[in-house]
Amino acid sequence: GMGPIAQRLTLEEAETLATRVGHVVQTAVSIDTSVVQELQRERARRTMGEGLPLGTRIQFSPRNGGDWVPGVVVGAGQEAVASERAAAPPGRTYDIVDEQGVLFERLPPGRVH
Repeated sequence: GMGPIAQRLTLEEAETLATRVGHVVQTAVSIDTSVVQELQRERARRTMGEGLPLGTRIQFSPRNGGDWVPGVVVGAGQEAVASERAAAPPGRTYDIVDEQGVLFERLPPGRVH
């Protein structure tokens, strides 16, 4: 018989798995175009102002002008007050946890990528 042995892997993960089991079974790596389309729709939604989904791995700057460090988005919201420029409207903010488990709250989008 024939059937998938794993799904939703990155291309690198799929190729590694195929290499590891290739001596036991015949393998082929194929791309599920419906998943690719789903990912493209998700990316399009993010660029339309919905912000970063919770659980997204990102890089952020804990301080203005500081180094960029890895983290995970654990919350998002709107600033309660107008930003530093009085004419600017309130904007989206992010709560980020770094790799040491430290929470950084209400970071502006300019410090998250």
